[in-house]
Amino acid sequence: MADINKSYYTGRIGSDIELRSTQSGIPTCTFNLAVERPKGKDAEKAETDWLTMVAWRSTAEFCARYLAKGRKVVIEATTRTRKWEDKDGKPRKAVEFQILNIMPADSKPQTAEGAPTGTAAAPSDFSEVPPDEDLPF
Repeated sequence: MADINKSYYTGRIGSDIELRSTQSGIPTCTFNLAVERPKGKDAEKAETDWLTMVAWRSTAEFCARYLAKGRKVVIEATTRTRKWEDKDGKPRKAVEFQILNIMPADSKPQTAEGAPTGTAAAPSDFSEVPPDEDLPF
């Protein structure tokens, strides 16, 4: 039987999402996800873990286009460990979570006028629906 490397997280995006591309043109983005740990019996408040999330290709494009800092999301990811040597030759290691699936878990943010951000304004010939008591059904 193969090992299982899959995890699920809910949390809030803790940093701006910047879409970048590799030298070969593959879209990617990295952002931090704030995930609260359950509060202990004697703790005054819950602690927060900051997880590094990495998205590639169409998932990265989706994140950059539709998500932003502060949005609550549900993420399915695999855990990856990256190793390298720093400029002083010391070995370094980072644990990252490669996003397989991501979806918003909150309402789309509203503008000051009350309309969801990223949506078109109502046409100028728009007329409001009359109150329920005026409807024939």
